[in-house]
Amino acid sequence: VAQQDAPPDQGLTPTTRWLPGEIIADHHALALNGIASGEYHLTAAMYLSLDNGYANLGNPVELGRVKVD
Repeated sequence: VAQQDAPPDQGLTPTTRWLPGEIIADHHALALNGIASGEYHLTAAMYLSLDNGYANLGNPVELGRVKVD
């Protein structure tokens, strides 16, 4: 229904600099104008962008649910 793609931490903290167990805050806004009322799953995923598409880097993670009135 809505999606936002961007490098982690607006490109300021590339994954090559992450330490094991480190928490990286990553803020995203989703435009929900015109979305039908209801409850939606909020999911995050990481992927590697390739010339011919992308490669998933693990399974998506459900972060919670969002209620739209």
